[in-house]
Amino acid sequence: MTDASASEQAICDDGTDGTAFLKVLVTVIRSDDAFGGHETQSDVDLLAPFVLSRGERRPLAVCGAPDRLAARRVEQFYQAVAIVVERKTGLMASSMTSLHQEGFGRAIVIVGKLVAHTKTLRDAHRFGFDQMAALALAGSHAVAQALSVIQQYPDVARA
Repeated sequence: MTDASASEQAICDDGTDGTAFLKVLVTVIRSDDAFGGHETQSDVDLLAPFVLSRGERRPLAVCGAPDRLAARRVEQFYQAVAIVVERKTGLMASSMTSLHQEGFGRAIVIVGKLVAHTKTLRDAHRFGFDQMAALALAGSHAVAQALSVIQQYPDVARA
């Protein structure tokens, strides 16, 4: 195990809210695996496609529709946000993503009749984070935003 992967493994096991998000994201990824291809892969290996350095993102074409795997990563990320919100609130949460052919779109997390989190997406072709810690932070930040909105409008969330 390299130093980079050892540190990523430590991030996945540090017990923070970011860790909870990463564990749910891994669960979402594994649930999409109907044929057992991910059974032998570690959690860090499954999260690796979400980690793209700026240098790795730069050559990715932004013309045309995002490839199926890039679009799926966006969907999985927001599904994980919805699941963590649901676990923390006990209220049913769901996510929806809509991507246009140019890679622009929107992701939302809905709780009851409340849009608890919304994010405008740009360059979905290049969706990713510089480090595993940035992925965990972005996920826990999205969850925190959704929880804050739910606290402000609890009746709408329960409707």
